[in-house]
Amino acid sequence: MSKPLSDKQKHVIRAKYKTTSVEHLAKELKADPAMVQTVIDQLKPALAPEKKRVFTVLTMAFPLILLLLLELGLRLFGYGGDLRLFVPATDPGVEDYYRINHDVARRYFYMQNTIPRPTKDLFLKQKPENGYRIFVLGGSTAAGFPYGNNLTFSRILNKRLDVAFPDKRIEVINVSMAAICSYTLVDFMDEILAMAPDALLVYAGHNEFYGAMGVGSMESLGKNPALVHTYMKLRNFRIYLMMRDLIGKFRKTSSQLIHGATEVDPTATLMARIVSEKIIPLDSPLYQKGARQFESNMIRIMDKAAEAGVPVILSDLVSNVHDQSPFVSVHTDENPEANTVYKQAQQSERSKNYDEARTEYIHAKDLDALRFRATELWNDILQKISKKYQTPLVPMKDIFESESPHALTGDNLMVDHLHPNMDGYFIMADAFFNTMHENAFIAPEWEASRIVELATQKNSWAISPLDSVYAELSIRYLKGSWPFQPENRPNHAMDDFIQKNQVDSLAIYALMRNEISLEQANFRLAEYYESKGMDAWALKVYKALYYAIPHEVLFYHRAGNLLVKQQRFDEAYDVFKQSNRIKINFHAIKWMGQIHLMRNQLFEAIPLLEKAITLDKPDDQILYNLGRAYIQTLQLLKAQKIAEQIQTQSPGSPFVQHLGAQIRKMRPILEKIGQLNQEAHQYIGSKEYAKATAKLDESIHLCENETANLLSAQVYIYLKEYETALEYIKKALFYNPHDTRLLYRAAGLYLQTGKKQNASELLDQIYQIEPEFVDTMRLGEQLDSQVTNFDNFP
Repeated sequence: MSKPLSDKQKHVIRAKYKTTSVEHLAKELKADPAMVQTVIDQLKPALAPEKKRVFTVLTMAFPLILLLLLELGLRLFGYGGDLRLFVPATDPGVEDYYRINHDVARRYFYMQNTIPRPTKDLFLKQKPENGYRIFVLGGSTAAGFPYGNNLTFSRILNKRLDVAFPDKRIEVINVSMAAICSYTLVDFMDEILAMAPDALLVYAGHNEFYGAMGVGSMESLGKNPALVHTYMKLRNFRIYLMMRDLIGKFRKTSSQLIHGATEVDPTATLMARIVSEKIIPLDSPLYQKGARQFESNMIRIMDKAAEAGVPVILSDLVSNVHDQSPFVSVHTDENPEANTVYKQAQQSERSKNYDEARTEYIHAKDLDALRFRATELWNDILQKISKKYQTPLVPMKDIFESESPHALTGDNLMVDHLHPNMDGYFIMADAFFNTMHENAFIAPEWEASRIVELATQKNSWAISPLDSVYAELSIRYLKGSWPFQPENRPNHAMDDFIQKNQVDSLAIYALMRNEISLEQANFRLAEYYESKGMDAWALKVYKALYYAIPHEVLFYHRAGNLLVKQQRFDEAYDVFKQSNRIKINFHAIKWMGQIHLMRNQLFEAIPLLEKAITLDKPDDQILYNLGRAYIQTLQLLKAQKIAEQIQTQSPGSPFVQHLGAQIRKMRPILEKIGQLNQEAHQYIGSKEYAKATAKLDESIHLCENETANLLSAQVYIYLKEYETALEYIKKALFYNPHDTRLLYRAAGLYLQTGKKQNASELLDQIYQIEPEFVDTMRLGEQLDSQVTNFDNFP
């Protein structure tokens, strides 16, 4: 036992402990180092409790501070990118729209270098009062694989609804993507509901095992639903994304040896790359987990929609049971092999036992241990949810069977194991359309005359030759890889494809080289057709393009120009009008005005041409056309100003001389018109209305003029032909649109002809212009009674 320290030793320690180490002091004093340390500890002041707590908190918070700094740094440098579902559209002309974020799938895919992309749908940031907004949710079938955006059932549905409800702004936004399951749809719901949808359409379920985060997927985050939903909330943190990506890189490196084809194999399709569990027998524990996952997620979707008051239309699922044999056939104690049942179905069909064959084909599909096709249990789940939430369920499976020989759905409507062909997508759109109609979506009553038949719509639809070839090659490439071919075999599907023409070359360029999109390839094809003088083919491609990307006005302009070139002015007008609905634009307004001018519809042409020259710097031609229209409506001062504008911007332009000559030519005509109008006025005074109208018709025939239209309206009011009188008043208003006296006459005539809404709007306009206006005929009071007194018409 060590000898206690003496007072002298303690004195030395007190004097030297700050400058000398414990070891040196112990050696100098020939004492135990522990005893020296004890004395030194007694000399140090104790840490105050408050400081001790601060020190403890800082010690514990330090790791959190480091994590926070890391999170802020990752956000600052944009790690992970923008993963919002909807982002502002930035292309010129569509600044008022949102688009679907083409990188949104990076939320879920961390094992793939290439990811699926959503459709190119846009919708208005500010939903209009007459707007009706529909979101479509689903996987690759809802996304329209293998076709372009113009053949998704959502696009077909949108066009048909536009015709049925021309007074509404209907938006159908498709957020579907390949290789996603119901977890993704749940994750999308809050962002979708924030955009004020009026309805949701859901076609989903085939990807429940192998879609991102599915129980059998390479992109799985675990098989516990609560854990997966927690992961999805964590994706808002960049640290989580970084850790997930690092784990993904490690898994990708090791998965090639374990699972076969991965991103390392450039010929492997996404279908081949995303599968982890290749054998999931019917009724196995993993199969049951997939079913529970689907049901719980669909209930989450329905609960969120119900809470937001948004109606949902579900659809059961359809697949190719007749012509797609089982991918993987296994025998279990509970069930026979899928291939055995499939062969039984073929034998039953050959024996013309079609009902029995149908049951066996469906059972064989359900027994297929490679879970790319949903089983009938999924349709039972959808049926149960439909009843629970009292929401419509589209009987898609029954509808496809009704369109198939002997009710055996196969290659007649399918391009592979579950994706519809062109006919199939039109049938899907029709099924959703009819369900909306039957359940009074959009409006309680649908005008029967505006419902386009499915066959009519299909026959008039625009499909580019490139769309068809691209789809055929997409399926060819898909079937050149596993599971259609032996596993780990390179994809040789394109090796023997011979490019015969420009269409084939562009299809290969877009599909295989992936340097341009299908839409960009179609645009190149249209320009190629134009360069070869093949205007009819070019027009077809441009139409397919604006079906695929309805918000790109360039495609409408190109199509409209070709129609003008072919003198198909009515069709051109409609195309330009469609582009103008997206955004008011100079090209469309100009041509709409000029088409009215060609039809001699001066009162319709002039406002459009006036609008056009305010949108962009006008060329001499459009100014000349506007000046010509002014002359033909006796607005000679305006015509003179147009001539001066042309002279300023193009000195010496022949259009100036042409307008000057026309103005001079109108002066004697102006005198003749004045004489005819004076004679008509005298005939009106003597109530010789037939003679008055003859003079007025002659006056208007010489040239449209305000006085003749006003007098004509007066005559037809006396004759109580109010519809005709209204047409003349509207023409007179063209010259003086803010004349409250004329507006009041028009309001009275609208009321007399039963157009109460028009009358009410004009009265509001009158009071905005002249708040003290006196309603002498008490039109405001008569709006309810529908009785108008014209005895003292002003």
